[in-house]
Amino acid sequence: TQNKQDLGICISLQGEHCFYFPLPFTSSEVPKSLEGALQNNAPIVHDIKCVLKTLEGYNITVFTCQFDTLLAAYLLQPDQKDFSLETLSRQHLHTPPSKLEQSPASACLCANNIFHIHTHLYRELCSTNLMPLFQYLEMPLAFLLHFMEKKGIYLDVNAIKTMKSQLLERMDTIEQKIFFIAEESFNIKSTEQLRNILFIKLSLPVLEKTSKGTPSTKAQALKKLHDKSPIIPLILEYRQLEKLRSSYLETLPLMALPPHYTIH
Repeated sequence: TQNKQDLGICISLQGEHCFYFPLPFTSSEVPKSLEGALQNNAPIVHDIKCVLKTLEGYNITVFTCQFDTLLAAYLLQPDQKDFSLETLSRQHLHTPPSKLEQSPASACLCANNIFHIHTHLYRELCSTNLMPLFQYLEMPLAFLLHFMEKKGIYLDVNAIKTMKSQLLERMDTIEQKIFFIAEESFNIKSTEQLRNILFIKLSLPVLEKTSKGTPSTKAQALKKLHDKSPIIPLILEYRQLEKLRSSYLETLPLMALPPHYTIH
């Protein structure tokens, strides 16, 4: 790729010989031939979902895949943050490849590296007894997730609006109860104002402090004060409802556009 534009498709044979097909295709027969080759020889790829999406953009459909180096690396080291081809090449081949966008030659080098990385990861999966999990769950699931992302998930926008209205009513009720106990109205979302209400006005005990030495109003700290005042469970519930409102009920309808109202 270059500037998020596809430059070509690379196919490596056993990590030694590589074929590069520049894009766009010069003949309509090329995608047909590539599709046939990939169907008859399950490919080894890096990031199968990305590969499937890219190939489908050029009318190439793949229904099977032998190995995904990104999925395998994640399964072996789930705490690792970077699973890029450059990182895996450095870890397993001790030499990061050139960036894909530089030239067809460097792209072919990356394709060859995918094969060699796969041999290392294959052995590790077998030695850690993770191969069945990878083969029978992770790989099929990748295809399923790709289909779901492509098809989209239907969102009942009217139902979301109803839920939002009911949630706002509940939040308003809780808010009034909080203000009644505090004997004043304040911004519940303001950490400073909430801290003053809880630990100064209501004189609740300080069980946890922040790194700056101020009383903590995080959920974990407030849960320890659950039985100290009826205001605490109300605040915790209010926060949960606010999270639902801001993260889902407000944002999901913006993602589900007409005419199908699906989220991809």
